[in-house]
Amino acid sequence: MLIRTATPQDVQHVYALICALEAQDFDDDAFARVYRQNLAQQRIHYYLALDGRGAPLGFISLHEEYLLHHCGRVAEIQELVVAAHARGQGVGRALWAHARAQAVLHGCTHLEVCCNVRRTGARAFYERQGMACDHHNLCMPL
Repeated sequence: MLIRTATPQDVQHVYALICALEAQDFDDDAFARVYRQNLAQQRIHYYLALDGRGAPLGFISLHEEYLLHHCGRVAEIQELVVAAHARGQGVGRALWAHARAQAVLHGCTHLEVCCNVRRTGARAFYERQGMACDHHNLCMPL
């Protein structure tokens, strides 16, 4: 397995993985526009896990920002998804470890993730990686 930075050419692979994660199809053009805009940002990092043939196995996004209440730079995992056929093979763990290493390399003081309450398996995964639930994230669609 290879983990590498995602490129503009990977948009369709990432689109398919994110649609699977959210169990819905997004507008292709809007998705591609946001994807390319985010790739251009220095504090947003996208990584793909690929098999030996170069087929995508999973994706993780890492957003960094300076937060006053941490007095420093914090990295947050926004999306982590593993293709259905690749689950249980260590892909998610490898992506998480890669993102953590990148956060450390970039001088982040904390690694955070916001996990939907319906994703109990994902929450258990993050806890197995050593993360603790010490915040509550509240959301409202606008």
